[in-house]
Amino acid sequence: YTVTLKETTEGEKGYNLIKGSSDTVKKGENYQFYVIPKTGYQAPKVTVTRGESDSASISPSEDGTVLYTVSDIQSNITITIDEAQPQPYTVNFIPGDEYSFEGANSTTISNDKATVNYGGSVSFKVNLDNDYNKSDVTVYANGSMLTAVNNVYTINRITVDQTVSVVGVEKNKYTVTLPTNTNGYYITTVDP
Repeated sequence: YTVTLKETTEGEKGYNLIKGSSDTVKKGENYQFYVIPKTGYQAPKVTVTRGESDSASISPSEDGTVLYTVSDIQSNITITIDEAQPQPYTVNFIPGDEYSFEGANSTTISNDKATVNYGGSVSFKVNLDNDYNKSDVTVYANGSMLTAVNNVYTINRITVDQTVSVVGVEKNKYTVTLPTNTNGYYITTVDP
């Protein structure tokens, strides 16, 4: 029987294909091939059509390799390999009652999360609530300190999930100045 490999993507595919040793297989035999995702891509969807219309998705072997096996071939088969999608990563923002996060430069933050494809970037602002707006905050992503440019923090070239945290948020402090010239009365403080 004939084995036909059909790739649906032109140009950059996001994977490498290693075909089996032959384009024909005897009845009852297996056909094996590799679909190896490139760095930053997920494994593409692979579908096998047996005969005229019997289609089913198949997955690679469970041993962690990218070896695909079509078992017990009883007719001509067509193997279709779809486009590999970029690997998405999540940026988790640790929320606080004293501040909020706002996406910047086309970054969308929803439910304290943003999603970015491999190698992409995320930009955001930290908005302090009014009672905390005099705080001297430090922002970290996966433990590395970030520096704001025009009040915007950016994490570039993301290749792993990120967690953003904020430290140094303190309630505003104000100075109360008491009169020094007191004629006929005393002023004492209750707390320091």
